[in-house]
Amino acid sequence: EYPDHPAAPYLLGRTYYEQGRFGLAEKNYKLALQLDPNHAPTLHAAGRLLQDGGKLTEAANAYLRARENDPDLQGINNDLGQVYHFQKRFDLAIDAYNRALDRTTDAEITPTLLSNLAMAHAMAGQLNQAREVFERSVALKPDQIDTRDALGQVLMALGEVDAAAAQWREILRLQPGNSVARQRLQQIEAGR
Repeated sequence: EYPDHPAAPYLLGRTYYEQGRFGLAEKNYKLALQLDPNHAPTLHAAGRLLQDGGKLTEAANAYLRARENDPDLQGINNDLGQVYHFQKRFDLAIDAYNRALDRTTDAEITPTLLSNLAMAHAMAGQLNQAREVFERSVALKPDQIDTRDALGQVLMALGEVDAAAAQWREILRLQPGNSVARQRLQQIEAGR
């Protein structure tokens, strides 16, 4: 028998989720939400489960309810941004990622959050903003291969061929066998 507090079934649900036992996770999340329909950590966890299952609209709704009940809940805005990104609702994704940044100290900002924001800007056609945020992300963690590649692609789209080539050369320095960077550099050379 559970105590009449949502934390117990929520934590048990998280354990089941981490074990890949999603049916039991869902059952415990539902129990926690019966005890407190506004329990933000459970709403967030249920949103992740829904997102994993491809139920993006339901996931977004769970994340929004969680954020309403606890605006400072760690990770909520990044996860909401990812759902919006998958839905190709890039303006909403950008807003969610920016909210995450606004609620994060400089020391807590992660390259992943910045890369997510930059990619949403790129997908929305906001290439200058994408470049700026990708550059911040690379400055935080210079060995990010995927982020450097994305930055290179944005730079190419902006017509900054030499700057793009510099990103792909750096990728080859970090990872000499990277065939994608090598191919992109060969395409630049072939186009000159």
